[in-house]
Amino acid sequence: MIPTQEGFLIGSRVKRTTSTVNDSSDETVEHFVRGYQLLSRAHDRPYNAYGQFDEDLLFPQIENLDRSHIVGYFRFRRQTLQIPSQRERAMMLSLMKLLPTCTLFTLFTSSLVSEIGETHCYSCSMWQANDMDDHCNMTKVSTEIVNMMENTLRYKEFISNSGSTVEPSPLELKMAQAIDTKLIVKQYDDVYKEAEATKNLLASEKRLASLRREVELSNEEDDESSDLMDSVVFTPTLQSPPVSEGRQQSGDMIDLLS
Repeated sequence: MIPTQEGFLIGSRVKRTTSTVNDSSDETVEHFVRGYQLLSRAHDRPYNAYGQFDEDLLFPQIENLDRSHIVGYFRFRRQTLQIPSQRERAMMLSLMKLLPTCTLFTLFTSSLVSEIGETHCYSCSMWQANDMDDHCNMTKVSTEIVNMMENTLRYKEFISNSGSTVEPSPLELKMAQAIDTKLIVKQYDDVYKEAEATKNLLASEKRLASLRREVELSNEEDDESSDLMDSVVFTPTLQSPPVSEGRQQSGDMIDLLS
């Protein structure tokens, strides 16, 4: 995913009502996102600098989608806080007027794992637009990511809870016929291998950082030893070599160092 990518979240909205002993009821709303559609680069961007969507530019982008299945909008930003900007709030306010079911805003961000490494980590936050006021207040909602390739039980649980009883759109039928299950498995294996490679890279970067610290400590110790040697001054003393008593009595003895 590149920093300029953004688009629509495709899924369903499920409302659940739970009754209690005192005849009261609690109502919860869950959104199940099962796909997405990127904004096409063949068309102009459907919103302006103020976040206002143009109906004439927006609808050609989603002509192959069932508008009731559009539950949200997502954007990708690099190395930023996971908080919707004022323009993104204005975008959601404008979208909800054109697409009433589009109430979720999802923000994907990436950041460096370490200052000296080139590995990135990716984060995701999802926000729910609460009302239609001019400020477009948003509440951060909890997100559960389901890996439907993990086992069939997780897949069946996701499908049964999604509450999607509507007929699939022509685009979804076409995608179901075109997607090869073997290709999905291969892509999953590739992602797993990339994750393992990332772990190995992080371990290598950690070992490299440890070696750098050891080298720095060794250099500091060498510098201290060099400074100590420079502070010692060696002053040789000139004196005559010792002579025997017999030679000291001889008048012919000459002290060459005197």
